[in-house]
Amino acid sequence: MKLNSLLICLFFNLYANVQIDSLKTIFSIIHKAENAEMLSVKEISLLLQSYENTCWINNVELSECRSNAIICLFGDKYNLKQLIRTIDNNSKYIDYVLKEIISPISDEFDKDDMINNLSQIRGHKKTKEKILIALKQDRK
Repeated sequence: MKLNSLLICLFFNLYANVQIDSLKTIFSIIHKAENAEMLSVKEISLLLQSYENTCWINNVELSECRSNAIICLFGDKYNLKQLIRTIDNNSKYIDYVLKEIISPISDEFDKDDMINNLSQIRGHKKTKEKILIALKQDRK
């Protein structure tokens, strides 16, 4: 019985540490996005995968920062291209990006600039079309 309790405690501790390390990684990616540092497809993929982590669903700070990071990716042409490549590699990620564009946490961004940056990316016609439709919804 004591062995089972010990194993459960160790497993929980290990799981908690993995979650903390993962969260630190996500926040470092968010920081890079907000500062227009070059992100890899892998980093953007990790950012988008974080939407699937059920442990973080109610994390308000993460939700706000992640939303802002997605918007910031549109402000940097290199990162925007990496975002589109990431979406093309895994089509379920488009839903997370569209959600942030259609219902952003902050309205402090220029959709016209986002549309302009998106139009300068070559290729990826289907993905860009979906994003453009979302950006053009309810334009101010």
